[in-house]
Amino acid sequence: MQGVELVSLLKDNSKELMSVIGAIIFTIEFVGFANNSTVQPLINTKRSVFYREKAVGMYSALPYALYHVFVYLC
Repeated sequence: MQGVELVSLLKDNSKELMSVIGAIIFTIEFVGFANNSTVQPLINTKRSVFYREKAVGMYSALPYALYHVFVYLC
C-alpha cells in the first residue's frame, strides 16, 4: 500500500516524494543507531570473555563466530 502512495507522490510532486524517502531513511538510521547503542555494551562484555577464553586455548575465532550466528538466527 505504501508503494502505491509513493508512486502517486512521484506523479504529483517529486519534492514531496524526496521528503518521504528522506523521512524513511532517517527512521531506519535512527533505529539502527539506537540498536547499536544498546547492543554495543553487551558485545564489549562478550568480547572480553572471548579474549580470555581464546588465550587459554578453549577455542578459536571460527567456532565462536559460528556459535553467535547460530544463536542469533534461532
